[in-house]
Amino acid sequence: MSERNLYLNKIKYYVVPTSRNRNSAHGKIQDKIFDYWVEQWGNNFKNSKPKEGWQDHFLRMSLVTALEYENQIIGCLLFRFYNFDAHSSLKSEYFSYIDKNLVKNMSGDGLKDAMSVEYLSIDPAWSKNSMNVSLGKIIIALSSYVAEQHNADCIISMPIGGTKVDKMLENIGAMAIQEDIKKYGYTLKLMMTKTKPATKGIDIKVRAITDTIWENRIDYSMTNLSEKAA
Repeated sequence: MSERNLYLNKIKYYVVPTSRNRNSAHGKIQDKIFDYWVEQWGNNFKNSKPKEGWQDHFLRMSLVTALEYENQIIGCLLFRFYNFDAHSSLKSEYFSYIDKNLVKNMSGDGLKDAMSVEYLSIDPAWSKNSMNVSLGKIIIALSSYVAEQHNADCIISMPIGGTKVDKMLENIGAMAIQEDIKKYGYTLKLMMTKTKPATKGIDIKVRAITDTIWENRIDYSMTNLSEKAA
């Protein structure tokens, strides 16, 4: 077995809704992801000024996802679903930074349901690993699988400039549609990619890895309260 496959066999991918715990296992992994996320973004926000209660952003998300290796969270990414026909969606803080004409244009193009991709966190020790693929590329590529599963028309994201996250998003076909957004002391850009036809990562190496991880995911988002995740 190759070294890459040894890593793959030990990586778990969790898809977790924050609205209601399905069972105790769901609650435990949600807490574990939350603690990791707070630690990572607490460090990022040391020199910026987020609004009070920024930790609530975690619980306002529709889904949180994470990669785990040997019982340690090594990366997470948060998602929220929006419907452009619902004016309440557009009242959220997220859309206060976005040009309203862009939303109208996307809606006019038939992109009614959007999934935002937010708060990427990667364990620095895994920025480069024996799979020889960026973990950030992997978890962002997995976001396209989640978007497809939940029937989102497009993926939107506001990566921080100079972090290479924009390049990771380009790997799933994202394009910048608004530049120079100021938020929490950072300069961001709005990026968008259509999910139909599905784009699961242009890079063949990434696609091979994400297909395996997705097939073996632990998914609490598609289960009923009485069902186990599979």
